[in-house]
Amino acid sequence: MVTFRFLHRSQITSYFIDHVNDETAQKRVALLQNKKSLKLEVEEENGAYYLIGGFKFFDAAHQLKMDRPIPCLVRKTSDSELDRLLIILEKAMDHESTSWRFKYAIIQSIVNLHAFDYIDIAKRLKKKTSDITRFKLAPTVPDYYKKRAILTNTSELINDIHLHPTIPQVDKKVYYELALTGHYTHFQLYLTAYCVNLDYYSLYSHPYALYRIVYD
Repeated sequence: MVTFRFLHRSQITSYFIDHVNDETAQKRVALLQNKKSLKLEVEEENGAYYLIGGFKFFDAAHQLKMDRPIPCLVRKTSDSELDRLLIILEKAMDHESTSWRFKYAIIQSIVNLHAFDYIDIAKRLKKKTSDITRFKLAPTVPDYYKKRAILTNTSELINDIHLHPTIPQVDKKVYYELALTGHYTHFQLYLTAYCVNLDYYSLYSHPYALYRIVYD
């Protein structure tokens, strides 16, 4: 059953809040308030309200500390939190222009809190596997490289570089850049490890050296 209710933003729980500046928030609120459709969709469970739609408006309301009640559609509660998160992700991917950070956070919640695999997510949402696995990045990968890896579909390689034990942390940015621009591959990553093991690190394991070895 669907009902209509006015709720204060403090009554609503969002699984992820994408922080925006005041100027962006004010523009969003002004734009969305001119539309006749309701601003937010929520699910009610045991007196708590969980945001399942209207994410960008809620981000703006949160940033501006909006005090007035917000009109909401209150929908039937999902069978489980996992189902709710999948609904949120589907809306985020298909119906609302959410940021990569939002999608990444929701996917991480599904995978880490509910032991639901990336491939399983793709099947449930009827998506290509690559649409979901591009978000398979360690939380410790810097956001700047997360965003670019997701956009260029190089997440697997970036993740492998980030987690590789033989690549010094200070050199990883160079590897990231080469991978993101198509100048470094998994084969070269294998060569990096191989050369390190042969004690040729000072010359051959540097990504530019490997680039020359393979392509010159």
